[in-house]
Amino acid sequence: MCKILQKIKRKLSNKENHPLDKYLLVLIIAGAILLYSINGYNIGFHNSDLGQNMKYLSVKYNMSLRDWASDFNSYSPTELYIIGENQRTKYFWTIIGSSYLVGYCIACLNKGLSQSSGGKN
Repeated sequence: MCKILQKIKRKLSNKENHPLDKYLLVLIIAGAILLYSINGYNIGFHNSDLGQNMKYLSVKYNMSLRDWASDFNSYSPTELYIIGENQRTKYFWTIIGSSYLVGYCIACLNKGLSQSSGGKN
């Protein structure tokens, strides 16, 4: 990963680069953040849904249910629901921000490419 970042840095520091290369780099990074955020939002949805289902089952069958997470901690249904809702809120705003950034970069690339090719847009 470090070699890739070094190549990108070297390419961006070169004076002969096209001015749109920076928008392309930001587009790639924003796209990666967007995909990561969508995945995090889905995990938060899973956690809150699992917490609700565990709470329903524990009330219906008079059982005490706990979830053992990958970090080897035990969570009650209420704790799991709160964790899921916090994850969903956090990643929702990250999705909004990175979507805006992706759209902005696409618009700048489109405008720059149409101007460099002589087209009117």
